[in-house]
Amino acid sequence: VKEDTKGGLPDYQQYRSLSLWIWQTMWGSKFDDRAPHLKEHWGKFQRTNVLSHIDKLAKASSPQLQDDYAWLCNAVHPSVGGTLLYSSPLLAHESKTHAFSWLGPFPMRAASPTEKSSEETVQRALVRASSLAVVVLERVLDDSLRVVDDIGLTTGAPRLANFEYWRNLAAGDRNQPCPCRSGRKNKRCSHSWTDPSPSIQSDFHEGGSPVYGSTR
Repeated sequence: VKEDTKGGLPDYQQYRSLSLWIWQTMWGSKFDDRAPHLKEHWGKFQRTNVLSHIDKLAKASSPQLQDDYAWLCNAVHPSVGGTLLYSSPLLAHESKTHAFSWLGPFPMRAASPTEKSSEETVQRALVRASSLAVVVLERVLDDSLRVVDDIGLTTGAPRLANFEYWRNLAAGDRNQPCPCRSGRKNKRCSHSWTDPSPSIQSDFHEGGSPVYGSTR
């Protein structure tokens, strides 16, 4: 909305489009034609499929994420991933007529620190995905909070609230630091409709390499 506002305040159409986007983000659901009676009542706002988010994040970080996501999906389902994670390798009987496998309530570990785990595929995927999640959340959530603060300072909405809340921002004295955390003083930090909104990081590569967690 701030990018589309050339001079002055946003108009009604911008307000409406922003409101629709907020409603869809908050209330979007995943009811499709497989359950038409549910879609009719609950599928007014369709949310984005999780696979679309995975595709975008893999492009912004590393293709390895697709492999790890596939392993983790299998690990939470009683299929090949769960079997590999919670069972020992198959041990064939000397008669070659049958085999043994032990199942446990936790991922199988090696007998000694010098030995490798019986199955590291899912464990490594979990470590890499968790590490990436921390990086993404730390950066994106902080950037998103800056956007929220910019909206509050631009619209002056916090001053209209008659109750206290954790982001009740209001610019104070001209020489005080701006509450948007830019490091600039209020007199040099302008928040108006004609100023651009803070950006949110959309790429997770540093120095040409993907930001992806170590498996160690």
